[in-house]
Amino acid sequence: MRATSVFTLAFFAAAASAADVLLRDSSCQTGSTQCCSSTQSVDAQQAAEILGVFKFLGLPLDIGAILGEAGTLIGVSCNSIDVAGAGGNSCTTQPVCCSGNYHNGVLATGCIPISVNP
Repeated sequence: MRATSVFTLAFFAAAASAADVLLRDSSCQTGSTQCCSSTQSVDAQQAAEILGVFKFLGLPLDIGAILGEAGTLIGVSCNSIDVAGAGGNSCTTQPVCCSGNYHNGVLATGCIPISVNP
């Protein structure tokens, strides 16, 4: 239990990255384009742990949102990015298209990697 709690806290403590890949276009049609400090798939146990942290903090979240659709990822510490590249928005990690965004980017769900042209 302690190891999973450490994993969960480390997961949420990840810092957002800054600029190297300028987005020119994407294949994000069903959500918002995000740059997350980290992304990963989660299983039911990890989703339950994340849900527990959110409940402990008094933040509403549905476990179904965390698990999302098969083959999608969750993102942590996410920021919206402009796919046209306006305003200098860029991403040093893999940009993703996410269908859900909770608590101002703390957690993004239903994420899939998108293509970029530097």
